[in-house]
Amino acid sequence: VDLLAPVGSASRDGKLVRVSVPGGDAARSMLDAVRLLDGEHLDPATMVLREPTLDDVFLELTGHTTASDDEGDES
Repeated sequence: VDLLAPVGSASRDGKLVRVSVPGGDAARSMLDAVRLLDGEHLDPATMVLREPTLDDVFLELTGHTTASDDEGDES
């Protein structure tokens, strides 16, 4: 996770590492991540480039969940 900090905000969930990158050049950021990993002789099993959804953007800007997420928490 620390190795990928220059690329963006990195977090770890078990064996999964997520890197959120600001701005619009996600492809370049992915290449930067590959170069950093290769420099340390680390071979990821898979890599996925995903564009943010409208929900992702809403959560990032407001820090709030959507109404449908809140309703799903009630039991």
